[in-house]
Amino acid sequence: MPTAKTQANTTHTTELKSISVRLENRPGALAEAARTVAQAGVNIEGVEAEVLGQYGFFRFYTKDETKAEEALKKAGYIVTVTEILEVTLADRPGELARVFEILFQGNVNGESCFGASLPNQTSRFFLRVSDFGKAHRLLAQAGIKARRLAQA
Repeated sequence: MPTAKTQANTTHTTELKSISVRLENRPGALAEAARTVAQAGVNIEGVEAEVLGQYGFFRFYTKDETKAEEALKKAGYIVTVTEILEVTLADRPGELARVFEILFQGNVNGESCFGASLPNQTSRFFLRVSDFGKAHRLLAQAGIKARRLAQA
């Protein structure tokens, strides 16, 4: 359950969210959306963008999704906010496959994935799944670092 930060220095927690923005397939569309987010003072920590015919999408993760969503909507964008699960893995072959195999064995569908790795360090992926609680439990039981809650 989300909690609010109080004078007693308790921790504020919220579900991790990704923001998806519908964009026209034209030069400058992605730059304009990214600039809107930047002008709102929001840092983008993970990103994926793709064109699908006449339209495309710009999906990103930020710790300040409310501020980003408000700025984008005010600028006239169609915005969707969804819960995500952050998974941190070793940078080696087969790690992402292992995550999805664990989810599959637990009957959890992987609906979306975006992320990247730093060579010889760690990989950070953001997943949208059919059952967040179950996915988090399954991955934790397998010793995989998964985070459903963001701490501010």
